[in-house]
Amino acid sequence: MSSRYRKVYNPPLFSPRRFLRNLIAGTGPKTKQGGQRKSLKLSPKAIFLHNELYLVKRIAGKIKNDSSVVCGIGDDAAVLRDSGDKYLLLTCDMLIEGVDFGLSAGPQAIGHKSLACSLSDIAAMGGLPKYALISLGLPKKCPGKFLDGFYRGANKLARQFKTNIVGGDLSSSPQIVVDVSVLGTVKKKKLVLGIVTDAPKIKAYQRLLAMKIEKYFDFVIGFEDTGKKKKTEIPLRSALEKLKLEPSEVMMVGDSMKRDIIPAKKLGINTVFAKYGSSEKVKKIKPDFEIRGISEILKIV
Repeated sequence: MSSRYRKVYNPPLFSPRRFLRNLIAGTGPKTKQGGQRKSLKLSPKAIFLHNELYLVKRIAGKIKNDSSVVCGIGDDAAVLRDSGDKYLLLTCDMLIEGVDFGLSAGPQAIGHKSLACSLSDIAAMGGLPKYALISLGLPKKCPGKFLDGFYRGANKLARQFKTNIVGGDLSSSPQIVVDVSVLGTVKKKKLVLGIVTDAPKIKAYQRLLAMKIEKYFDFVIGFEDTGKKKKTEIPLRSALEKLKLEPSEVMMVGDSMKRDIIPAKKLGINTVFAKYGSSEKVKKIKPDFEIRGISEILKIV
């Protein structure tokens, strides 16, 4: 696809962040017992995660970066400007014995998990991992066979994803502490994200804010903007005018054949049918692509 390829995206109804926040707050699945609702019990790790989200937000508010930082604290990985057609991705993860893993898992599994956490962060940004640094804090009586098994697991995963383990640091610690940093790259894509909805704009913004992804969207076109539903094609025409692009340069991702795919196809817009959010059957007019999970978009763009 061209680097000028754009997509118009309908946000999903399910918010992972809202679900997590509700789970931490004890407002998830509930049962009635004598008229009282029973909340979920919180584990120490869930309580810490709640505090961690607050701490990340607090730290991010105090850090000021220069223009070389495209995306800093708060996402899966930092995105840094680089020469050429790629951005640099940088992420790190810390795992502590008794908190993130137990010794009963075995050293090879611990090594695998430690690197996998950071590799998944790079993947979440649509990038490819390149180099890894692994630092360890080890008790004085830690057996050498632990190190052998740990790096066996980490190196096996690194080879699978063509990642080079190029260094790290060692120190003594009362318990095992693992810190992994991974450097990756992602191709630059000048994507503009927008939402076209039949609902009022405020509803779309509430969803984006709840999921903490509002900064990634450039515009929202709601019912009040045109006074027409999407099936009339008018809201999509409005999106094209805002984008100042030809229909062939735009992609529409939607979970309704009638309201999203068919109107977009009539205008010549590239279409992606989100089957995971719809029970409709594809009949005469077929979308250009079908996906069963939002991550599959990365394979298309």
